[in-house]
Amino acid sequence: MSAFATELRLQQLEARLGQVEEALRSIAPAKGGGEDDPLRRLQSLQKNLEDGYSVSSSELIQTQSERFEEALFTSEGDEIRDGITTKGPCYELQHSVWDACLFIGLPTLSKCDSVLAGLLLLLNMITQIGFVVVVCHRMLEDILQPDQLSELLRFRTNVAHDVKYADLSGGRSMARQVCSEDDSLQWANMQTGVIADLNDYISIGPILALLAIGCWLSTTLRELFNITGFVSAIHRYPSGEITVIAPGEDGDSGSVVITQMSTFRKFMLFIFVAVPRLVVAVSLALTGTKYLANTLSLSDLILNAVALAFILDLDELVESAFMPRRARFLLDALGTLPIARLDVPGIGRLRGGFQERGKNLLKLALLLVGLSLAWMCLLQPLYDRVQLAHNILCSGRQDFIYTVNAATGLVEATTTFSESVPLTANQKSVLRLADLDLFSIPDWYEQQAIEKFQKDGEPAILHTADDSEEANMKLLFQLLMLDKSDVEKAAARLPCADDAFPAGLVGDRLRDMTNNTVSSCAELAEKPELCAGMNMNPLRSLCPQSCGCDDPITSAAAAFATVYFGCPKMCMPQRASSIKLKYAPCTDMTPAQMASSSYMKRYFHGLYQVKLGNEEIGNASTNEYMMNLNNSYYNLLPGPNKTESLKEAGEFYRSGGWHRAMAAANFILGPGIPHPRGLTGCAFLDSEEVKQLAGGDLCFPRTDGDPVVSLRVQCPVTCGCKAEERECPGTCPTD
Repeated sequence: MSAFATELRLQQLEARLGQVEEALRSIAPAKGGGEDDPLRRLQSLQKNLEDGYSVSSSELIQTQSERFEEALFTSEGDEIRDGITTKGPCYELQHSVWDACLFIGLPTLSKCDSVLAGLLLLLNMITQIGFVVVVCHRMLEDILQPDQLSELLRFRTNVAHDVKYADLSGGRSMARQVCSEDDSLQWANMQTGVIADLNDYISIGPILALLAIGCWLSTTLRELFNITGFVSAIHRYPSGEITVIAPGEDGDSGSVVITQMSTFRKFMLFIFVAVPRLVVAVSLALTGTKYLANTLSLSDLILNAVALAFILDLDELVESAFMPRRARFLLDALGTLPIARLDVPGIGRLRGGFQERGKNLLKLALLLVGLSLAWMCLLQPLYDRVQLAHNILCSGRQDFIYTVNAATGLVEATTTFSESVPLTANQKSVLRLADLDLFSIPDWYEQQAIEKFQKDGEPAILHTADDSEEANMKLLFQLLMLDKSDVEKAAARLPCADDAFPAGLVGDRLRDMTNNTVSSCAELAEKPELCAGMNMNPLRSLCPQSCGCDDPITSAAAAFATVYFGCPKMCMPQRASSIKLKYAPCTDMTPAQMASSSYMKRYFHGLYQVKLGNEEIGNASTNEYMMNLNNSYYNLLPGPNKTESLKEAGEFYRSGGWHRAMAAANFILGPGIPHPRGLTGCAFLDSEEVKQLAGGDLCFPRTDGDPVVSLRVQCPVTCGCKAEERECPGTCPTD
């Protein structure tokens, strides 16, 4: 190898000597004793350089000082300007695992170093591709997609204004606290974090994201052009059976050049270096751009950009940490790999300077195209979704809270404060108890009046805002109590009037409860059977007069004309003092009257819902009925097979047959089982047999808290009514 290098060195020196002699002969004497035209001299020097001849540096400096805007280019594409030579199109070797693979298997590296370099190449490929896979599959989930926006919308329409989650001490809704990023908020931390990110992103997010993507695309474009330069440089070398590395032309022992490259090495470099490197670069360019575009947090945006750059530069980190020193020395010694100049049809081979500048313009054009696509395809849609998410959470009216009235089913709301109110009396009491060491600072001490409420006496337990304020703390706490109340407690504060609530709200609620069959209290009065449903509490609360909550005799609500099932408590005094009740006859309804009475049908249908409407309660009631029937009235069971008859009686009762029989004035204890004493009408209903089998006492006086009304008005004689007793006609005797 040393003899070959010496011979090659002599050939190079002879060639350079011939170039110098030719250059000296080409210098023409000055005409007329004057100086040469600088342009002609420059053109002559340019021709000599393009032909491969060398020129003196002094002549170059003198000529270029006269024509300083011009540059000379050698046959290799090197640019000479102001006597300084810049190499032509070339691939600049870097300290990376990819570039160090040039020397694997060459005599310039030991076998151990080559094996280690190969392992480092494999490690780098696995690591970089692994990072790419993780980013692709775990970190590219689109944010603020329709399902997430729907969840935010449900949050705004449910939790954000719910009285249960409001700051009642400060008089603010959760929506206001979330949107103002209140540090005292104990709920909805996720939504508060989202709002903080949304506010930051709306202000400057797209611009910062575009800058980050621009920096990232510039980094990946540099890598892509390095890959193309590497492939072009490898392809330019003459192919042979072996790869030849020789000392540099200038005789510097620290410089080497590649004069020939084997076909096998070219193939291996392309397969194991260029292709994996290209896959990593393209994948990172695409996934990294989408990853940055999907980053909502501005702080995370910067960190993510740095993390992506770390993945791309991982090959340099591995090389600097583990690559053998000999391979690193060879990278410095080789320096660059020349790239062939482009041959443009009609123009010829481009000058090296033009080729490099054209490459830079192409980079800039690709960068602008990439930024445009990132804006249109990623950033603009994300900004629209961010704006929509912000509108969902914080646009419109924020300062109100609501709850659902347990009796009416309507949403009731009240206004809250837009800003934090001063400390409440209880908070002042807590502050005095804590005995904090407070002092004044600008814009805080006077506002909170610290000194005043630290020295004042005991505060009031309840704090009510001034009448001039739109929001009122008393209303807020009343709403909280309403939220915690059941139907009976909620109905206790309702007025006994059909027009107590806005007609529009009542109509919507009625339509919802009746499957769009009723839209007003007047229409409900024409369908009294709707008021007699056990689950129709809102109808009785919204339309108490139409449902007959104040009617003691023929109430449309029938058995459910009670506060327990939604009739306003204010209707009970009107019911007790009703003119109808005062002048009602003190006589029992006859079986014929019962059979034709729509009230009795609604009444027994209501009793069926109470006793048998719930599966668990219905099963228990049926078992009790069958047990009592078997224990006390077994002999009355029809047919020879008493067990089968008992089973049929149980099925009859469970299906509501007995209650339907009562509504039709068919006074039986069960199918084919008459009353043992032959009683009918009111006497049948008040008999001990019926009380034992069906349960309950229909003559027992009721209070406002009882679930169902009695039949004392319909059966005053059987129930032993007195004129002044509850639920009794006023015409009954007084003693």
